[in-house]
Amino acid sequence: MDKIIVNDEENVYKIEVNDKGECIEFDLLDIELPVKCMNTGNAIRKETKVYNNLASVLEKQYKDNPKMYLYKKLELDRNYCKKMRDVFDKWLGEGASQKIFGDKNRVGMFESFYEQLLPHLDKIKINIDQIKQNLIDKYKPEAKL
Repeated sequence: MDKIIVNDEENVYKIEVNDKGECIEFDLLDIELPVKCMNTGNAIRKETKVYNNLASVLEKQYKDNPKMYLYKKLELDRNYCKKMRDVFDKWLGEGASQKIFGDKNRVGMFESFYEQLLPHLDKIKINIDQIKQNLIDKYKPEAKL
C-alpha cells in the first residue's frame, strides 16, 4: 500500500509537559490554531465561572449540613475536572490531559496550566504571523510589468 506522510517538523511548536519527555504540539500552519486557542480560553473562563457560581450556591444551600455539602462539592469538583479535561483534549488532542495532568484532578490546576502556556501562545502567535507572511511572500502573484 502506498503512503503519503506530511512531515513539516519546522512548523510544529512542541512543549514538554511531563518528566517522561512527552510533549504537546502546536501545528503552526493549522489555520484553526488561533480559533482553537481563543475557544479554549473562553471555555476555561466559562466553565470556571459556572463552577464558582455553583460552588457558592452549594455553600449557601448546605451551610447547616456539612456532610451533604462535602458530598455535593466533591461531585461538583469531579464534574468540573472532567469538563476541563475534555476542553484540553479537544484543544490539544485526545489524551493530552493525561500527558499533562496524569491521574491528578484538582480544581485550579487547569487554569494554572493555561496561564503557564500563555507565554508560549504569545511565541506561537509571533511564529504564526511570520509563517503567514512567508506563505504570502511565497505564493503572491508576481507583478506584471
